[in-house]
Amino acid sequence: MTLDDPHRLYDAYAALAQTLALPVLEPVRLVIARDTIDVFDREAVKSLIARQRAGWIAFRSGVEWFSPGRDLPVSADRLGPVLSAEFAGTGDGSRLWFDGVAGDGWRQLTLREVADGGDWYLAEDLMLLSDIHDQKCGGNLLYRRYWAAGEDGAIRPRYARFLGFGGVSDAG
Repeated sequence: MTLDDPHRLYDAYAALAQTLALPVLEPVRLVIARDTIDVFDREAVKSLIARQRAGWIAFRSGVEWFSPGRDLPVSADRLGPVLSAEFAGTGDGSRLWFDGVAGDGWRQLTLREVADGGDWYLAEDLMLLSDIHDQKCGGNLLYRRYWAAGEDGAIRPRYARFLGFGGVSDAG
């Protein structure tokens, strides 16, 4: 059974999951887009953040986060260059992930669940504890993890999409 036949795999997993109290997984189609963008200047970072619902950005000096009602204090002088970032998207179910690439911008990975097209994955929602202690945030990181079959046929986690913090999420 591979993810070419996700419903058959899902049925087998669901029976096993119920017996062993495993996490709930569901078959989904996922479109993945990769790009490299130049966002090293502060204004480009602010513009990108303004279009997102929630996220975190790692600078050399530390990690900053933002969510509705809490703006990210972007100060190039204080925070330094951006190393990586993850955004919950714009409310359409997309997810952006950036990983710093010296000299030529960020690698951008966008994950979007779709009804048609894309590749089959099994998906689960999970919550990770965080050391962010803010009333608007809730202190948790919400993710949707996607499982895929490897070349050996084993199903393993392949991607994760950041949904938001605590009760602030983009579940689309």
